[in-house]
Amino acid sequence: MIGFRQSTIANKIILGFFPLIFLLGLIPIYALTNISKMTEMNQRMVQEDIYIIESIDDLFNELLLQESFGQHYLIAQTEEVKKHFIQHGDTFKSLLNALKKRVTDPGLSAKISQIAAHHQRYLVMYLTHYQSLETVYDDDLTVSARRISVQFDRLSRFINDMKQEAYKHQENRVREIAQISNTSFKIMAALAIAGILLGIGSSFIAFRYIIRSINQLIQATEEIARGNFDFVPAIKGEGELKVLAQSFSEMGHRLAALEKSNLDKNPLTRLPGGVTIESVLKERLDEERPTAFCLVDIDHFKAFNDRYGYATGNSVIIMTAQTIERSAKKYGAETDFVGHIGGDDFVFITTPIKYERICQEIIKRFDAKINEFYNAQDIANGYIESTSRQGEKMKFPVMTISIAVVTNMDKKECSHIRFGEIAAELKKKAKTLNGSVFVVDQRKDL
Repeated sequence: MIGFRQSTIANKIILGFFPLIFLLGLIPIYALTNISKMTEMNQRMVQEDIYIIESIDDLFNELLLQESFGQHYLIAQTEEVKKHFIQHGDTFKSLLNALKKRVTDPGLSAKISQIAAHHQRYLVMYLTHYQSLETVYDDDLTVSARRISVQFDRLSRFINDMKQEAYKHQENRVREIAQISNTSFKIMAALAIAGILLGIGSSFIAFRYIIRSINQLIQATEEIARGNFDFVPAIKGEGELKVLAQSFSEMGHRLAALEKSNLDKNPLTRLPGGVTIESVLKERLDEERPTAFCLVDIDHFKAFNDRYGYATGNSVIIMTAQTIERSAKKYGAETDFVGHIGGDDFVFITTPIKYERICQEIIKRFDAKINEFYNAQDIANGYIESTSRQGEKMKFPVMTISIAVVTNMDKKECSHIRFGEIAAELKKKAKTLNGSVFVVDQRKDL
């Protein structure tokens, strides 16, 4: 029986239908053709469809970064900012060209060409805007900026439409695989019945294995179509069906990882969100690993966002995320974790011996970069005028950063929920202090 299971589909059929070899000589060709087609379609789904979806995410991320530097230039007007704007535009084009080479669907290829044309128009509009830039408040330049904003929104919609088209293409391919599987099942089932009617007992053994395997593949297709990516077809032995089952499993794992990543990642910074943050902190505390939980918040961000608008506010969020990541990479360990709770709240998790140097580096980098987001008049004043949460006109100083640090050193019991509560209390205290600071919890024996 082991040798039978490890044999190929062709050998199984020959062994089961030896007396009827002429009749069943046509069956292996049909079965192998369909299985080869399904295997090829699954591999193309893994190698092409998922690659396209991941590439579209990268395209949108590069477009956001380019727009952020474009908005920076309206404030800072430095060649360095303009250089970054052009660099991200070049990266966007490179990603788009690489994607176009991998795409075989004519509809998706047409959308890529449309995106390229609109991106070129968007780039030309921005560069023309830079060349004519004389004053931030000039009426003509305001109209130009609005046109750029409209073009940015149009380009974003094209990218999003292409992503939806890629998902639809992937779903159609899954349905096609299911249809092929169902057709193969019916034909093979009919042959099994014919073999039984002819009284060939060995045919029942051969087809029982094949039908059972195909049923598993049909079920796997239906489960994946419903979103159950963890389903693994229970096919024993080796051969073509086993290879196809492994292809299904690989596709499911890739789709599950892609879905989980997209669901929990912050769309602006692409950093893990609250679910992942809680899971990582709980795991480290449960394993009693030396842990420093650091909650990061930007002071006076709401007032800045009200004064300069969401686009510039998003640029500050991206800069802060990059500052935390680079600081943790420079002075932290490989196992350190950086996450984005949402808005202007971030988290990084490191070890007690690493947090101090990382906090100092974050403060140093943040304070060095933040002035670039204000105009010259607000920098000269040292504050901006905006409305408080209570609706009162107030003066808000230049943004600073506050970090609350909680460690499990000298503590008998450590709960990830309690860590979050302590960090929130410390953050409130840190925000009452002047300048960028980090505050460390000194309590013991929670």
